[in-house]
Amino acid sequence: MRERPPGSGNWQLRAYVDRDPITGKKRSIPRTLKGTEKAAAKALAVLVADAQRGNVAGTGVDVRTLAGRVGHKQVSMTLSRYGHFMPDRDRAAAGVLGKALTASEGG
Repeated sequence: MRERPPGSGNWQLRAYVDRDPITGKKRSIPRTLKGTEKAAAKALAVLVADAQRGNVAGTGVDVRTLAGRVGHKQVSMTLSRYGHFMPDRDRAAAGVLGKALTASEGG
């Protein structure tokens, strides 16, 4: 968490969540906040907690819209960068596939 420029009340927050499996670089979720240092510290705590729970990108917004909002021209960039924040969707897909396979076996 840092104030940029100093004295401006604009805070840059960054929660580190994991490492890219290919490059080994740290993955992070950046946020910008205007306010006091106390408000920035509280927002950072919420950001870190959300990142740990995987709630940052699991908003229910379609990927094309999300890509546009974060400035990506390609949806593949958004999925590559933020796809790991969607564990609930992965579990839901596994459940749907499991039911489909069970039904196809006559069960």
